[in-house]
Amino acid sequence: MRVGAVDIGSNTAKLLIADVSRKDLELHVEPIHRASAITRLGHGVDRARRLDAATMGRALAILGGYGSATARHECDSVIAVATAAVRMASNGAEFLDRVESALGERPVLLSGEDEAALAFRGARSGLNLDPPILLIDPGGGSTELALGKTEPEYRESLSIGSRRITERRLARVPVVAGALTAARADVADVLDDTVLPERPSTVIGIGGTVTTLAALALGSSTPEHGTLLPIETVTSTIGLLATMRTEEIAQLTGVPAGRADVLLGGAVIVEQTLVHAEATELVVSTGGLIDGLALEAAERV
Repeated sequence: MRVGAVDIGSNTAKLLIADVSRKDLELHVEPIHRASAITRLGHGVDRARRLDAATMGRALAILGGYGSATARHECDSVIAVATAAVRMASNGAEFLDRVESALGERPVLLSGEDEAALAFRGARSGLNLDPPILLIDPGGGSTELALGKTEPEYRESLSIGSRRITERRLARVPVVAGALTAARADVADVLDDTVLPERPSTVIGIGGTVTTLAALALGSSTPEHGTLLPIETVTSTIGLLATMRTEEIAQLTGVPAGRADVLLGGAVIVEQTLVHAEATELVVSTGGLIDGLALEAAERV
């Protein structure tokens, strides 16, 4: 069957159209079409608790295109979800009404815990990992954690994301003295309230921050599924990004358009989560929430 999945994140809107089949009692996803666009939907939400009219308009235009794509590819089932920025915004319900008109499907507003569970399911696909596995998904408005073996037995949504920490601490670039230390401390304070039930054997990361950090480390715009990213590499990348202007970061190989302004904040979240988990490296997954959504869409048919 052919399914469509739409993930409306705080910084990015993603589309996956895939054929899903069942083999040996398990569902397998074969991507047909992927799309990703920076919306900056979460811009200013941490402060104003509202979605900005301009960012909503940009997101709705992109989502209208995604709706046309799912119709063109004749999807049997379509599922859409919204995450942290919409959860936090007082006008989130109004935005979802408008998305339903543009996309042709009303998005489900995910809880942070459900977001983490779907991401865990999609990220592990095709990888042979030693359990227990900790998933890190640093989004723009929140960071999702999930820990488990084959399914997440522990889930947590942290109230810190790449855009939120950037707007709080890292908006002036190159980073002023003390700002990077303060950003690390803010993230560490949030993580201090997170008690993992056991130490993970493997830490896996998903999302634009993680794949961009891997791309910078490899000098390539397309890191492979399963690439290893040592914590020392993350820390050295943070040191480099802190000395650069946003325009300079945007010119680096592997940095997608629209991610340069929040990449440093996301990298700090990845680094501090690895420290908290007492981990020395991160496994980079190119799968994630959108892939978990495709499986969910297939199961609903």
